[in-house]
Amino acid sequence: MMISMYRSLQTRLILFLVLTIVMTSGPTLYYVYHETRNNMEKRSSDFIETSMTQISGQFNDLIETIYKTMLMLTANKDLWELLRSDYSLDNSSDIRWVRNQISMFRTINLSIDSVFIVDFRNQYVISSVEGALSAAMNSKVSEYIGFLYDPQNNILQNKLIVAKNDGRYYKQFTGGSGPTNTYSIIAPIRDLVLGQTLGVMVINLADTAVKGIFENTRFSDGAVIHLVDDEGVILSSSVGAEAGKKLPEAFRSTGGHSGVVSYDHKEYLITRTKTAYNDWSFLAVTPYQTLIEPNQHAIKVGLVYVLIALIAVSFILIVLIERYFYRPIHRLFKEIRQNHNGVKQSLGKVSNIRFRKDEIGYIFQSFNGILADKEQLVKNMYSQKLILQDTKIRLLYSQINPHFLYNTLDNIRWLAMGLSGGENRVSQTIQSLSDLLRNSGKIDVQLVSVEDELLLLDMYMDIQKIRYGDKIQMRRHVQEQALKLKIMKFILQPLVENAIAHGIERLEHSGTISLSIQLASSHLEVEVSDDGFGMDEERLEVVRQVINGSIVMENKAIGLRNIYERIQWYYGETAELTISSKAGEGTTVKVILPITAGDSYLHGTDR
Repeated sequence: MMISMYRSLQTRLILFLVLTIVMTSGPTLYYVYHETRNNMEKRSSDFIETSMTQISGQFNDLIETIYKTMLMLTANKDLWELLRSDYSLDNSSDIRWVRNQISMFRTINLSIDSVFIVDFRNQYVISSVEGALSAAMNSKVSEYIGFLYDPQNNILQNKLIVAKNDGRYYKQFTGGSGPTNTYSIIAPIRDLVLGQTLGVMVINLADTAVKGIFENTRFSDGAVIHLVDDEGVILSSSVGAEAGKKLPEAFRSTGGHSGVVSYDHKEYLITRTKTAYNDWSFLAVTPYQTLIEPNQHAIKVGLVYVLIALIAVSFILIVLIERYFYRPIHRLFKEIRQNHNGVKQSLGKVSNIRFRKDEIGYIFQSFNGILADKEQLVKNMYSQKLILQDTKIRLLYSQINPHFLYNTLDNIRWLAMGLSGGENRVSQTIQSLSDLLRNSGKIDVQLVSVEDELLLLDMYMDIQKIRYGDKIQMRRHVQEQALKLKIMKFILQPLVENAIAHGIERLEHSGTISLSIQLASSHLEVEVSDDGFGMDEERLEVVRQVINGSIVMENKAIGLRNIYERIQWYYGETAELTISSKAGEGTTVKVILPITAGDSYLHGTDR
């Protein structure tokens, strides 16, 4: 087989690489430009997000530190005893003690504007500034207690509340006009001995404490940091005039931690980190252009270098491909031609590659025999797989028959233990067992109709009636359309046997077993339930693990495990076996078998 220079793989490879350089340089440079820009944006975004996470963490730490400090007083047994008593506002010693305790907090943190305690029992407010007030002296006391009992702020849930103080309570309880831009940190005072919520301790924290966290943080020119609530109201801002305003809807729609949005004909990078309280978030608004402008020149210079590198690498690739790719193929081509002595072979099913006139076409011609051998090997492996599947299912049948036979012989032994009329009942049991084994012992037939399976179940129940009499009641609800449907043999009997042995037999009274067979659009549902002894959750979980093979326990769930393995081998993973149970109420086992048009078991043909 001679190959012309124009059809040579070497010529085509060189032409392909030249065209690749010409056609891919533009898209490659465009891609590199955008990737570089995106990487710079990503680094800036990651830096801002990390900084915002630190800001949010500092805010959480601030609140947590104050709360831990508050616990020193809210967990004080002397304070519990005072709030449980009927002390009077005129008792200056009691009031002075409380005021001295809460006044210390203002010296610990200069950002604390005021501290007060609300006594739920006596309806008092004891302030670090104004003294003590009662509900009769100030209507705001009752109003404030009502605020704490609101479902949204229910202090009886024993949780920490952080609220933005609008000044309603600050002025009333601390005296003077004071700053209104504060945060109220409200902690429950709970008597851990008696389990009562006696009141709350409130610390009003100045906004300067929050601003101090982010006021020195600047990501770029024009960047702004806000603290916003869950409704988008700006609680605090690095730009003081923004506090109290509503955040633009475009800035609230980012959804995740960060994203680029358009607002007022400009693009902004929005970075959000949530705090641990009230769904509040710290939000950084950074003009997008200011993030990438400093790097524009560096990007352009980088693109020039990339273009030069791309051309150099392309020529190097031509040399390397010719040396390490084409030459070995050419040598292989010569070797195959020598081995085949010039004999031509058809490619058979290998597409249109057999029509190619280059080295690749010749190589694929040589592979024709290998492909044919492989196809035959696949067929042989598939046949062996079918044989293995059939063998496995037959083995499972052989496992369940001795298990059933053992239980039935145990019944015969029970009947023969000197009971009145036992000889006749033993004879009846052996006769019923003989009929049942004669009908179920044909392991060559794997599929039977639902109707035939019900007949086998009737024979089995005749054997059980001899032993248990009226103790077992059987109810059936079988859809008529399902009677002629083919299913795997020996599905129903082990399910009913399991219900008797583990559910009804242990009862002192009679029990009922319910059998339901329903045909759905794509599957057949077989359900067997009993009102017997049942299982608790721990034992039920063990049974489930035994069924699915997670654990192996001798003489546990033999019948159910056998059914599960057989339907998995025959029907595949779409077949299911589930079990549910409650102690003292009974157990339900459901088997779901798939029904697909064209399946052998749908049309009633035996495998």
